[in-house]
Amino acid sequence: MQQLSSASLGPRLASDAKRGGIAPLWVIADEEPLLALESADAIRAAARGLGYEEREVLTLSANSDWNQISVAVAAISLFAAKKIVEVRLASPSPGTRGSAALAALGSTPIDPGAVIVIVTVPEADWRVRKSKWFKELTSGAVLVSCDPVPIASFPSWLRARLKSEGLSADDETMRFLAEQTEGNLLAASQEVRKLSLLHEGSTPLTLEEVQSSVLDNSRFDFASVGIAAMKGDAARACRAIEGIRAEFDQSAALPLLMYLFSENIRKMIAVRHHMDATGQTAQSAARELRIWPRDIADAVASGAARLSSRKLENALTVCADIDRIYKGIPVPSRDTDPWVELKSVAAFIAR
Repeated sequence: MQQLSSASLGPRLASDAKRGGIAPLWVIADEEPLLALESADAIRAAARGLGYEEREVLTLSANSDWNQISVAVAAISLFAAKKIVEVRLASPSPGTRGSAALAALGSTPIDPGAVIVIVTVPEADWRVRKSKWFKELTSGAVLVSCDPVPIASFPSWLRARLKSEGLSADDETMRFLAEQTEGNLLAASQEVRKLSLLHEGSTPLTLEEVQSSVLDNSRFDFASVGIAAMKGDAARACRAIEGIRAEFDQSAALPLLMYLFSENIRKMIAVRHHMDATGQTAQSAARELRIWPRDIADAVASGAARLSSRKLENALTVCADIDRIYKGIPVPSRDTDPWVELKSVAAFIAR
């Protein structure tokens, strides 16, 4: 077994890619959801850069058909010579059949020229890591540990996050941002992304700019669009879109609005997948996936309970089309006005 921290994953992938290939089996030990999601994204991006074009995702619980893993790893498409197989455990307890299948995967010869396998294990604490199936699974894998960021290290993590977006801030501003996000990496990441969209090229950030972004919900309440749509109120969502369009600089407002809207759809997809795999209610799934803050979590649960995974994935595809339209790239069968398409997808989510 080779073990990496999530922070050292990027350099490892870059080094391996330069040599022409990456390891065929990766296990992501998820104790911090944001870091786990980003680690999986990084491995997928590296694999795609090496020509792994097809992707198959298996979300499995104790009662699932675990033979799907061996079938997926062995099945090579005639149309895509290389593929990525993602195995997402719905819980850290895969059951008897799941334990056997995962243990077997660790010793299964995987052709690195054909398949890359990514296994994500949620809540992978020391108990999970001591289990027989986990040890056997990781014996032939690269283990990526996505551990929680200690509270004492959170300000440094937050500063590095700002730097990655081309931003900086003084110590007082950093303390304020750290206090407002309370060590929640997902919330902090969203705030940093929002700041980068609102204040691109404006560095260092002032305390007033950060306070406006974090606290002034009456002015920057872009989240209301997604909340209204997810709760089924199409009219309110469309009114909010029109209000934002009229009030703000559209070149800044639309990218921010699309980012927040797309993030909400991704959260609904995650909750829906978790519901389908475990049989949990939407509210329970949202809590287990640590969706934050509460108003967003409630709205996400409402939308996920109402919409199927397929409909949500279709909505995310439309969001990608809207981004292309905004950038001036024509999309067949879509309106040339991205705001019109945004209202359309908001109404679709609200149905």
